[in-house]
Amino acid sequence: MRELDGLEQVTWADQERGLQHHFAVLLPCLTASAKRDLKSAALRALSALAVNKGGTNTHG
Repeated sequence: MRELDGLEQVTWADQERGLQHHFAVLLPCLTASAKRDLKSAALRALSALAVNKGGTNTHG
């Protein structure tokens, strides 16, 4: 969302804000089952990100 403000680099905080916005827009339109699936997929993605950030970086 910040890229519309003319920023060249988007931060993790910007990404989080964007995801929160998408959840706010999408969740009211989804069935209970679809909400659970979406939340589960988001948690899996966050877990994978946390694992990847947790010391597997060999560049530095």
